[in-house]
Amino acid sequence: MGIVPVLFVIMVIASVVANYRKATRQRILDEKRRLEKRKKMELDKNAKEEVQIRTQPSVQIPPYAPAVKKKGADRAPSAKPHVSLNRMRDAVIMAEILNKPVSLRDK
Repeated sequence: MGIVPVLFVIMVIASVVANYRKATRQRILDEKRRLEKRKKMELDKNAKEEVQIRTQPSVQIPPYAPAVKKKGADRAPSAKPHVSLNRMRDAVIMAEILNKPVSLRDK
């Protein structure tokens, strides 16, 4: 009676080991297949790129005429600025004041 449970345990251990080995082999084979697929895809991609590079027609850039420069009198008058110089100066001063700690502010 004592030998049957021992044999049963040995059979279970042997089964687990066999399944583990089988799963390991399958993982290795799957990884090899994935690597082969990747290599094949990269080779196909590189071949397609080479074909596209070879078959592209050469483009000649036409010479462009130099840009026409207008004289100062021909230009439109510049737009009046939206902000006056005094308002800009006040904004800069306030930015400097507000950027300081309260104890260092002059105003």
